[in-house]
Amino acid sequence: MRKIPTLFIRNAADPLRVVSEVNAQCQWVAKGEGVATRKWDGRPLLFNDGLWYKRYTGDLRGYHGSAIGAIHCGEEDDTTTIWWVLITYTREDQHIRAAIETARLWSRNNNGTYEICGPNFCHNRERLSSDCLIKHGSNGIFADAPVVFDDLRTWIFNMDVEGVVWHHPDGRMAKIKKSDFGFRRDPSPLARPLWPSTGLLADRSLVVDRDSKGELRGVIAASSMAQTEMQESAGELPTHDIGGEG
Repeated sequence: MRKIPTLFIRNAADPLRVVSEVNAQCQWVAKGEGVATRKWDGRPLLFNDGLWYKRYTGDLRGYHGSAIGAIHCGEEDDTTTIWWVLITYTREDQHIRAAIETARLWSRNNNGTYEICGPNFCHNRERLSSDCLIKHGSNGIFADAPVVFDDLRTWIFNMDVEGVVWHHPDGRMAKIKKSDFGFRRDPSPLARPLWPSTGLLADRSLVVDRDSKGELRGVIAASSMAQTEMQESAGELPTHDIGGEG
């Protein structure tokens, strides 16, 4: 339910960027603890006991939809609150609902936070051929992600990713974004076809992880059933708290 701390301290003169000092809350990452996973560039969602929520930042009194059933998520800063609000049947949420229906994640076994990515979200920076759901903390493990400032800056510059989220076995998390180093991703990359529109992979709502050159890294499952069968990553990560990856 808390905001994930950034691995390095923010620059006081330029808060959008970081300096080389490790955040005191993230010293465990510098010690080599935890698992580095891909931070996806989309819109965060929460599935909780049969209900789907999207994230809203700000005072609920200013939210134009219904605040009934809203869940407090955390604080962006000293004055800004983050909430989970229910997905609606309005035009605004039509693409979210369509992706949810395609993924068919209705069992309580699928409780947790997800990232919705694709042509209708965040300029499709993940270069997907269709909208899909990706469960936080269970896909795209980076075994080679460095944690030393200069090494990580060079590594992430050469990676076509939004960032990295580290997961500790006890549930702690830390993150870094490409933008924290002043780097930008291509704002409008062309979508690349992944798989045929029919068949096992399409039916199971899988997406593909590619490196910065477009080479296939592995198959990333968006549903727990498909993850069991296809996920190549070793070991299980701790269950995400419902703050999501922000």
